[in-house]
Amino acid sequence: MMFRVKTGFGTNDFLRIGKEDLEKAIRAQGSGKVFICNEGTVSGNHILSITPDWNHFLGLNTDARLEALDFKKIEDVRAQYSLAIQEEAIKVFGKYNAPDGYLGSGHA
Repeated sequence: MMFRVKTGFGTNDFLRIGKEDLEKAIRAQGSGKVFICNEGTVSGNHILSITPDWNHFLGLNTDARLEALDFKKIEDVRAQYSLAIQEEAIKVFGKYNAPDGYLGSGHA
């Protein structure tokens, strides 16, 4: 599973991380502390969102736009990615303290 740590509004303004770095990214976003991964570093307060990297999952270029057929292909795994984000957010914030979006379906 790969995820995007979105750091800006451009198409390629993100760091790609694996599930093993997901908890650290969520913790950094919540605390504002620096997040360090293989692709670089970012201050946690500059992390806009953490989302599944569907382009990587589908084998597309990083800046390719997803089309209707692509969304059909990810339909079966969306819940797995959403659950991974939820589980890591619970580790960081606790079940009742996670910010809005982490425990809902907004990230996947």
